[in-house]
Amino acid sequence: MLTYFWLAVMLLGQAEPPNGPVTQPDPDYPVHIRILESKWNRNLGTYTGFGRADLLDADHRGLDFTYECNQPFLSNRLRGEFYQAKWKKQDQNLELLVQRVGSSHVTHCLLKTTMKQAAYSKASADWTTPGPAPAAAPAPASPVPAATPPPIR
Repeated sequence: MLTYFWLAVMLLGQAEPPNGPVTQPDPDYPVHIRILESKWNRNLGTYTGFGRADLLDADHRGLDFTYECNQPFLSNRLRGEFYQAKWKKQDQNLELLVQRVGSSHVTHCLLKTTMKQAAYSKASADWTTPGPAPAAAPAPASPVPAATPPPIR
């Protein structure tokens, strides 16, 4: 009996990898957001968190959010990457579509939001446009010929 108790304690204490944005478009989730900051804590198998994001639509407004989900999620770092979402209650509850890192498993997380008058980041205005391709590495410089020593006289 005591062994089962310690096994349960060990399993509850293990952290899982965070979720990321879903890679396949879903027309049921038309709102696109860029997560700028996401912080979380684990409490008895549930993650509670908070952060900031920008809507990537015509309004281009920022929002603060809190959540309580089975998994935390990452912020967006790659240009062109965003989370898909849909409003459950306009400007108050946003359902975020997330995908477990290293898996095709898709789930959702409900964000409680407070809308801002302006976006947090000016860069979010054109965030959905993929960035330029990485610059090609410069060609290696041709070796410089060694100087010939002067003749000995």
